[in-house]
Amino acid sequence: MNLKIFIICLVILTSCSRSKKDKEESKNTSSENTIIHYDSLITGYGGHILFEKTSHPTEMLNLESIKETPLDNTRSQELLGDLGRKDTLKIFAEFTQCGEFGGNREYINIYRGDSTLECRIVKDSVVCHFDSNGKKFFRIENKTYTISKSTTKAITNYLELLVRYSLKEKEWFANVAGYFSANITRGVDYRKDFSVDVFDSEGHWIYFDILKNEIKTTSNRVDDSTR
Repeated sequence: MNLKIFIICLVILTSCSRSKKDKEESKNTSSENTIIHYDSLITGYGGHILFEKTSHPTEMLNLESIKETPLDNTRSQELLGDLGRKDTLKIFAEFTQCGEFGGNREYINIYRGDSTLECRIVKDSVVCHFDSNGKKFFRIENKTYTISKSTTKAITNYLELLVRYSLKEKEWFANVAGYFSANITRGVDYRKDFSVDVFDSEGHWIYFDILKNEIKTTSNRVDDSTR
C-alpha cells in the first residue's frame, strides 16, 4: 500500500515539473519569435529618429513635454541659462480694478546680475480717475531679489503655462479682462526677442500671484541702498 502511494506521488511531481518546464520553454520560444519592427523619421540634421512601428513619433514629443525635467539630455541644464547679461525677461500683469479701463499694474523684471539671476518686483497702484496733477498710477512697491533655484523652475513653468493659455480659444464674456504678458528684450542684434501675451476675460489666471509669492518667500531680498 505504501509503495503504491509513493508511486502515485512520484508521478504527480514528475508531471508538475514537466508542465512547468514546458511553460517556460513555450514562453522563451514565444519571446524569441517576437520580432520588433522599427520605422524611422529623417531629421533636418540629416540623422534618423528610430521608433517602433506600433508607436508614433509624436508620442516622443508628448512624453518629453510632461517630463519632470524636459530636455534633460541637453548639455546645458541651467534653467533661464539663455538669459544673457544684456537681456531682460519682463513679466507683466494688469488687473481690473477700474473695470474695462484696467487696474493695478505689476512687473517682474528678471536679469543677470554679477553672479546670480536677480529680479525686480514693481507694483503701480491705480486710481480710476486722474488726480489733480493728472496722475493715475502710483508706485507702491519696488524691491529686488536674488533668484533661488526653485524660483527659476517656477518662472520656467509660468512661461510654459502662459504660452499654452495664450494659444487656447477664449470667449469674451465682458469688456473687462486682465492682461498678462512676458517678453525677453535682447541686448544683441543677432537674437530675436521673445513675446507672448493673453487677455484673461474669465479671471482664471491666478499664476502671476503664485509666481510672485514664490519669489518673495524663497528668494533673498537685495538691499538696493548699498548699490
